[in-house]
Amino acid sequence: MIDQYFLRPSVIRQSRNGPLDPHLDGFAGFLSTQGYAKQSGRLRIRLAGDLSRWLEAKQLSVQHLYEMRMADFLKTRRKHHRPNAADKPALAMLLAYLRQSEVIKSLPPICNKPVDEVARQYAHFLA
Repeated sequence: MIDQYFLRPSVIRQSRNGPLDPHLDGFAGFLSTQGYAKQSGRLRIRLAGDLSRWLEAKQLSVQHLYEMRMADFLKTRRKHHRPNAADKPALAMLLAYLRQSEVIKSLPPICNKPVDEVARQYAHFLA
């Protein structure tokens, strides 16, 4: 699936390092089903590849991913790349994909009130 976003194999190989490597094809397929164009899909896959290499450098596995870890990654990334407004939502989408695919554990519900469930679903929709 990742090859539908990248024409040159060398670019694909560059993205395929680290603990997220086995999940990049599935994430690319997820992006495709969500209707992402090639350019925006490429950006999200490259970001996931950068995150994967960062995890590898920190000697962390996929199971170590959660929101605060993503914030640490973005803080480190800002030192070398210009911040992009789409980075944080793209990482939230990757995290949601990994949870939906049961690669990492889902967060337990914070509260069982119906209004909290609606708020959580709306936050997911906005992300």
